[in-house]
Amino acid sequence: MSALLLSLTPYIVGSALVPVQVIIGLKLLNHPSAGLRKAAAYLSGMSLARVVQGLLFLLVLGDWAAREDGKRPVISALVLVLGILLLVAAWRSWRRDDDPDGPPSRWRVLVEEATPLRAFALGLGLPLLGAKLWVFTLGALATIADAHVGLAGSAAVYLLFIVFAQSLVLVPIALRAALPERSAPTIAAVGRWLDANERGIVIAVSLLFGLLFLHAGITGLRS
Repeated sequence: MSALLLSLTPYIVGSALVPVQVIIGLKLLNHPSAGLRKAAAYLSGMSLARVVQGLLFLLVLGDWAAREDGKRPVISALVLVLGILLLVAAWRSWRRDDDPDGPPSRWRVLVEEATPLRAFALGLGLPLLGAKLWVFTLGALATIADAHVGLAGSAAVYLLFIVFAQSLVLVPIALRAALPERSAPTIAAVGRWLDANERGIVIAVSLLFGLLFLHAGITGLRS
């Protein structure tokens, strides 16, 4: 099991470092009206979306794992395509084009005007619409399915993946709930830093993991 968790590390780190999910979470948390409730609702929505993805994909991938003739080429092709998408996102950000997975102005308006229910819907939709988040979730699910640890083991590992992948949203919420006054200035400062450096983070994360998945996809197709 420890070896499986280690093999999931690139997907966990990559997913946790996707700027858009962290920026939105911190903006909701720093909202002057019911910020903690909104951020918690947003996190709940993301968690539910990923649980649904896991239920669907683990069933499909588990079936492919039982038929070794079909799983690896399909997953390798998907990883290859998604790696290319990450490299395209890095190039677009470098050229100062709008990142399709970044928080555009309409998202910023939605965040500013979000109620807890809308924040939940925003969290629910983000893992389904963001290509980067699809990359890491699909890669994690494929890795878990390939480990053949059984349904219960796969579910437990995937739940751990969800927790760690959302840790940069979860930790500030937990700190705000436990230490509301002491944590507020630090959380606000981190949110401003991420907002100011979003483009550089997007380029670095997209380039690094785009190359990683490109290599993994090509290697899988050739093996």
